[in-house]
Amino acid sequence: MLVSRAMNAIIPDESSTGPRTRYDSPRMAERRMRILKFAHQILAEGGVEAMTINRLSELAEVAPSTIYRSFESKEGVIYQSIVEHMSGIAEHLDKVGRPATFDAVEAEYDWIMNELHRDPEYARAIMQLYFSPTIDARARLSMRSVAIGRVEHFLGAMQDAGQLDPRIDLALACERQVDLEYSVFLNWMQRSLKDESVADALKSAFFFAVSPVLAEPARTQALARADATAKRVAAAEAD
Repeated sequence: MLVSRAMNAIIPDESSTGPRTRYDSPRMAERRMRILKFAHQILAEGGVEAMTINRLSELAEVAPSTIYRSFESKEGVIYQSIVEHMSGIAEHLDKVGRPATFDAVEAEYDWIMNELHRDPEYARAIMQLYFSPTIDARARLSMRSVAIGRVEHFLGAMQDAGQLDPRIDLALACERQVDLEYSVFLNWMQRSLKDESVADALKSAFFFAVSPVLAEPARTQALARADATAKRVAAAEAD
């Protein structure tokens, strides 16, 4: 059975960039939540470039020194905002059950895209940071955590059902699938992929990426789904 790394990826250890202050009082906890709330707002409205400590201090009504004391830097605030965002997504998906079937994979992507469309500019800010050459490696791993959890759980279910090719490096297959997923998000971030095409593009990338590691008949089924969703993307983009 595959060993999931997803939840470990979204919870920073003591060496991670992020807050080091302990929040032992309700006042401190409320202040921290307020800072992260307005960090999310700034990122959603103007992207990473719009985030400054002075602007965040003004909106959250806390001194800049409080932000530095709690998060060390602007990057620390952004990183913690993303960690909490990805943790919230992962917690919801864990509650409803991670995908173990083709239909469940498609349903999870539909839910993720509904969430993305509720807050698209924040999602674009996350993608902008993900593809930045200066991003901290731990932040990138946190962003990949939900996708890694999805493919690991699905391949684990296929493995239990005897539907995996034992000759394939599953860890490598997971990483390649997530790389393909983020290439779809990159096209969307750059507005070269329509909003209504993203869910099907993600599904097509997923089924195409996992098909080589599946045994028959699952491999043929995955390729058929990859083809069907790719055709829907092509039709939507042609309109």
